[in-house]
Amino acid sequence: MLLTHHRKLDRWLQLGGHTDGEADVLSAALREAEEESGLRDFRALPLDSGPTILDVDVHLIPARGDEPAHEHHDIRFLLEVSEAQAIRRQESESKNVKWFLGDEIGHRLEEESLARMAHKAAIWLSEDPAGPP
Repeated sequence: MLLTHHRKLDRWLQLGGHTDGEADVLSAALREAEEESGLRDFRALPLDSGPTILDVDVHLIPARGDEPAHEHHDIRFLLEVSEAQAIRRQESESKNVKWFLGDEIGHRLEEESLARMAHKAAIWLSEDPAGPP
């Protein structure tokens, strides 16, 4: 799993960002993944039946400065890249971007929503090549 160490929140999180008014949420997810990691040619899974939303997380963002408290919706897709590429992080947003394997994930996922996402992805990839349950 590719995670970013978010500069402002000082936590490891999934790649992501805002749709910036774009109606196609998958296109926005692919754009943000490329911008935040420097990797190219992400593909959303499943490949055979078309991309499917893996997980949706809704959480409260507390008020900060002039911005009032509001709900934040993470619409998560399972993405893959097939060829080895050098990661190039956005220094203004991230302290680090790094691949984590299996048992390393548990130590990085302090939030229930990230653990849930990783669990869904693992089930999907190991049990059902057509997509999530």
